[in-house]
Amino acid sequence: MNTANPHRWYDLTAHRPWEDWLSFVVGLAALVAPIALSASLSTTAVTAIAVLCISIMVLAMLELVDAGRWEDTLEALCGIGLMLSPWYFGYGATLATVHMAAGALVLVLALLQFWQDGRRTA
Repeated sequence: MNTANPHRWYDLTAHRPWEDWLSFVVGLAALVAPIALSASLSTTAVTAIAVLCISIMVLAMLELVDAGRWEDTLEALCGIGLMLSPWYFGYGATLATVHMAAGALVLVLALLQFWQDGRRTA
């Protein structure tokens, strides 16, 4: 018998809007990090990072409207891409740490939401 209160924010067995908002904010923070940290990156790196971060933000907003497993899968892939971008594009220092941490958080949130959505459809 499940006695968990479905309205508690910390009940991780159900998909909550704060998870999507957190993904959105993390994507936004990763997007503005190169500007805030005055990082000098190639045009290719900036474009790829922008595409990844904007994709994370759009997918997070789509999750608010219609929580589906495909959004979680794509969001997890974007998180992995963001985590690997410092090695692929060859940048380091604080920006690399920010992007690896942001990518890891997005990945964890996406996997959590994927698990939650699977429990809902089962």
